[in-house]
Amino acid sequence: MTHLHEREKALADARRLLEALYGSEQPLMWSLVRTVAMNILRHYPRNGDFAEFVGDEKHAQQSAAVACSQCSEIYSARAGNAMVPSSARILPPPVSPHLLQAHSLLLSPQWRGMPPILSALHALDCICLCCMALAAPMGLLVDALDDVDKEVARATMSAAKMPLDDIDRVLAVVGWCYSPALPEALPCEQLVLWDIAERMYLKALGCW
Repeated sequence: MTHLHEREKALADARRLLEALYGSEQPLMWSLVRTVAMNILRHYPRNGDFAEFVGDEKHAQQSAAVACSQCSEIYSARAGNAMVPSSARILPPPVSPHLLQAHSLLLSPQWRGMPPILSALHALDCICLCCMALAAPMGLLVDALDDVDKEVARATMSAAKMPLDDIDRVLAVVGWCYSPALPEALPCEQLVLWDIAERMYLKALGCW
């Protein structure tokens, strides 16, 4: 079995576990569900047309060129018409490893068919990656996605001049993710989060 097949099998197994846990609606399992969901999405196998994240800047720039040449349209998450590109705008090339990852998430069709919680966390990861790209120039110590708490999200999104309504929605979702109890529903629809992620990416890109 190739490495790619192993990753795909591991992902499929993890998603089945996640969906079974989430479907059980057991409050005591919520922390495990959240952890599994976030780890799945952060290591989600990319389609061959999408650039993989690499650690150093040189390779990140090379991968960015590949990503931009092969993936020119933004696919926003839309219920019912996920197969149809919702925007024909061309994404500018990423200029940092974190924005490269966000770029790949925005252009990836992998969210199609995901349950709402997975789609929402996928979008939130994209937003948090943009926050990470802005954090270092602002002197904020952010080494991992888990470090993007409400304070970091508020500071970086404000620096990017995102609308206050968008910031409030993202902060609500961040709080929802780390709630010790099982929330009854997402505080923000996943399609709205994808719109915010797209705009946050473009704003973050403009700050570099």
